[in-house]
Amino acid sequence: MSTSEERVCPYLGAMNGPDTYWPQPSPANRCYAFPAPTPITEDEQERLCLSGEFSRCPRLQAAQMAYGQRYPAPARPQARIWPWQTRPMAVVVGGLITMGILLVCAWALVAYQTRGFRPASAFATSTPLPALTATAPVGTPVSSPTMPAPPTDTPTTIPTDTPVPSPTFTAVIIPTLPAETPTPWPTPTPFPTPVPRPTSTPRPTFTRPPTFTPRPTYTASPTRTVTPTRTPTVVQYAVQLIASATSAQVQAGQTATFNVTVRNMATVPDNVVLQLFPAVMSGWSVRLIVDGADKGAGPVTIALAASGTKTVSVTFTVPADAAVGSAGEAYLSATSQSSATAQASLSLTVSVKE
Repeated sequence: MSTSEERVCPYLGAMNGPDTYWPQPSPANRCYAFPAPTPITEDEQERLCLSGEFSRCPRLQAAQMAYGQRYPAPARPQARIWPWQTRPMAVVVGGLITMGILLVCAWALVAYQTRGFRPASAFATSTPLPALTATAPVGTPVSSPTMPAPPTDTPTTIPTDTPVPSPTFTAVIIPTLPAETPTPWPTPTPFPTPVPRPTSTPRPTFTRPPTFTPRPTYTASPTRTVTPTRTPTVVQYAVQLIASATSAQVQAGQTATFNVTVRNMATVPDNVVLQLFPAVMSGWSVRLIVDGADKGAGPVTIALAASGTKTVSVTFTVPADAAVGSAGEAYLSATSQSSATAQASLSLTVSVKE
């Protein structure tokens, strides 16, 4: 481990896990001295966590007093600090990236405005051919060419049209037909009256009774009853601590009280053990009050029904000679007796004001 790693508190880690941390004071750093990660101010990180003075941290002292060797520091690999994680290098890299984006935008704008334009030099210029001039030698006469006379047209006689005689129409006489005399229709002869035939009585038809066919008897099969498989019930144990406020400011000689609600998140009854771990200066007093009784720092076992809650109080008594600006802190832990993994913790802080 390098010298810079030895100056960093082993319980300092990032908000996503204790395996890494930010090498400069950052709101993303957390304290893993207790099971629940706790936010740390940048001033505390600079004075204690990153300066090699973490052994004087009251939070670390309270955790060592509460857990001892049972809660060692997390096994964290050596932190690797890349050059761009430092603030000067981050500013330089950000400036170079911004300059590159601006250059690309300027090139795209120039290319868009000049798209489709071609300079005159890009077109090929045709060179005019020199005019050919016939030059006769000096002193030699030049004879002009004689054009032949055009041929004389011979008149052509146009034939005369032969007249066609007009047709002669012959009158046709249509003979007149004599009027025909209508022939009278013969008188119709009435038909004889038909004589009705005697009605014959039909014989009765013998109907054979149908043969009775017995229906087959069906025996119903017994219905099979399926016994449902019993699914074992898995109980998830969980504990929650809820406080209306986690910090307070009082004057010297006064008392600050925090009301904390302990909630059983399981669906079955459970017993929860409460214990207080104060990290205060000499003369301060931190007490746990359950059902109106002073339980000191605990531990105290309380019974909670399924999804039940119980309210307890934590009191800070500040001595009359406490300096202005001094502060005290206490950690309240809650652990289920049914499952050791079901636990919760809460940090309470009191500072002295003028």
